[in-house]
Amino acid sequence: MINSKSTMSKLLFASKAFSLFCKQFTFEFVLNLRWLLFKLQIPLSKASDEFDDTLILTMTTYPKRVKYASKALKSVIIQNTTNARIVVYAFSDEYSEVSRKLYVFEKYNVKIESYPHNLRQYLKIIPALERNPDKTIITFDDDILYPAGWLKGLLRARLNYPNFQIAYRGQFIQREVILTPDIYFNSKIYTPSKI
Repeated sequence: MINSKSTMSKLLFASKAFSLFCKQFTFEFVLNLRWLLFKLQIPLSKASDEFDDTLILTMTTYPKRVKYASKALKSVIIQNTTNARIVVYAFSDEYSEVSRKLYVFEKYNVKIESYPHNLRQYLKIIPALERNPDKTIITFDDDILYPAGWLKGLLRARLNYPNFQIAYRGQFIQREVILTPDIYFNSKIYTPSKI
């Protein structure tokens, strides 16, 4: 006889996995469609010196994550109506491989820069602060596809709260608790819709 509890848990897992796959497939399909429409409506010879000089969008990546980074870049480039400079920072030892794989985005006002220290996730903010202390800096991750309205929402919040640090997504972590992967990944995530 088939164990019904085991069968039900397998079906539930399969259902959740299929649902997650459908959501991911749909989001990537929409991203690719938006990217295609974006490419069709802009001239490919956009001058890279015509950009919003007050705003910089930054990301860091490394060779193993470049395929995800290209998707994240697409989702941000599509929203970059201010034509702000987008800078991708790479550790100098990995710079040549990262720039070789992402050079196709340079025509969309993306600049790939190297940095001599491997600061891991802080590589997207530390060099930007050092090189552009008077600019507004928006960081984004190389493994997230950003929804339509993400950048516009951050820029609108910046106008409403000019002396605050603005975030699209954040986590509350208690100061007294030692940060372990379990606490980090299981802590509550807050987005504008949940606040």
